[in-house]
Amino acid sequence: MTLGKGWAVGGTFVLLALAAVSEVSAQSPAPAASQWSAAWPKPSESALNLVQLMREDETVLIAVRQGVAKDKAKTRCLARMPQASLASAIGSAIMLQMSAEEIDEAVRFYQSEAGRKATEIKLGQVRDGIEDPFDPRLPQLSLPEMQAVAEFGKGSAGRKVMQKKVSAHVGVRAEVYDYVTRCEAVIAGDSPSRFCESEPVFVPGRACTAAYYVTQRAGEKSRHTNVHVLCQTPLGVPSGSFIAEFEGQHETIGFIWRDESTLEVLLPPGVKTLRKQAESYGSPKQRFLYRDRKATDAPAAACVRNPEFFDPAKD
Repeated sequence: MTLGKGWAVGGTFVLLALAAVSEVSAQSPAPAASQWSAAWPKPSESALNLVQLMREDETVLIAVRQGVAKDKAKTRCLARMPQASLASAIGSAIMLQMSAEEIDEAVRFYQSEAGRKATEIKLGQVRDGIEDPFDPRLPQLSLPEMQAVAEFGKGSAGRKVMQKKVSAHVGVRAEVYDYVTRCEAVIAGDSPSRFCESEPVFVPGRACTAAYYVTQRAGEKSRHTNVHVLCQTPLGVPSGSFIAEFEGQHETIGFIWRDESTLEVLLPPGVKTLRKQAESYGSPKQRFLYRDRKATDAPAAACVRNPEFFDPAKD
């Protein structure tokens, strides 16, 4: 009994890697964008469990990294890509393509010894470029385990994960593309990388918010801190702008809304101002006042670290 062509999986993942790489290469770097998976169904615990059992996120990331090995910038970016972000995207793709019953069936299979070995064979083929599933460097299936694999592959769950490849969903490739293009833009200095951002401070009517961000851009000697105001216009369309920029990383900037049209910005003493504006350019019209922070002022909103921060100064 043989495993058949369905188990020579290395080629499938190489195609996935090349598809993702071609999407990255064919388009110019774009500014930060919402991840595709943000609009997908949230992966269930069972779907994420299936991703982990199949080690699909690990396998896909290895394949994509191999596909860009000759591109220094993309290699640098993918070396930093969190495996967890792919796990979530693949989990969402599973939710879009498989029923709850199919997911549970696949989980049971990959929890078995046959499923565990099948996963190790797949991973070894992709990681080490081994075409033959019977290569002695790979785990070997017993005859009963081969039968279990064949039986699973006949069902709808097996066909979807072994033949149709749920991880080859266009949205999973887009997740890779989005991450790499954002990263390349940071490396090239076309856009800053956000180190942290503060919790927003709302105007009493909650129509506007103020927050600060700490960013780092390639080629700059230090990080910069930016103040951002976002409001809902009378038509319900969000309108935002960065109203001030300061040299350095400052996490004690505070905000006091005197009223819906007046924002007081509290600054650490001695901060070096690179840019600031005194009033808004659009609607609603607002004034922005700046003063040094006093000891009696309330503590500033904490700057929450961005787990996907990419330091452009590091390899």
